[in-house]
Amino acid sequence: MSTARQEGEESFDVAVTFHSKNEEIAKRINTVKSSVSAGVGKSSSSRSSIDIMPTILDFLNVFGKNETSALDILNGTNTHSVVDGRSMLRPDSNNRLTFSICNPGDKMILRDRSYAIAVGNSWQKNHGTIPKVWDLSKDPQQQTDTLIDKEILSKFKKNKLKDFTGDQKDLLHWGTQALKFVERVETDLLEAHESGHRCTNCTLFLLNSLDTLDQW
Repeated sequence: MSTARQEGEESFDVAVTFHSKNEEIAKRINTVKSSVSAGVGKSSSSRSSIDIMPTILDFLNVFGKNETSALDILNGTNTHSVVDGRSMLRPDSNNRLTFSICNPGDKMILRDRSYAIAVGNSWQKNHGTIPKVWDLSKDPQQQTDTLIDKEILSKFKKNKLKDFTGDQKDLLHWGTQALKFVERVETDLLEAHESGHRCTNCTLFLLNSLDTLDQW
């Protein structure tokens, strides 16, 4: 789903609350709630529905109380993991790239902390759709579109983004890198669809492990 005014917002924020009649689990839930209230954790962060299952498994201590083992299995970032998502109980588990498609065949959205980019698919790009980027910490309603057009890409290749200053320069630099990343993800998705096999050690695979685009 996407909102009418915010084309780059891939979904509505939906609150998630966990409850349990089991005293031990309820105590752990309350501990997490207290940490968030005290400012230790973040009450608002980048999460996905795929994070719910690993969080429940974490609450239940399905993989034992060995913190190192459970972290490795429930962080969704390596071959040892049994889930794609990340347990919400783990420190900094919300720091990661999120990729989505607004609707089948529609724009692709990549979010990297406060930065977001909306990229048209191959057909849309061939018909004039230009990628847009936003810094959601400064423009949460996405009122101002920053375009990653041919002029910007040309300046990036010629190392002339220095003509811009401060936050705008940072956003444009991130946007050019994000565009390359999203285009490669699209290619990987199409190849996976045609072959019936998900690639490994490719850009699509890296979506699970990268905390930020800077690591790419």
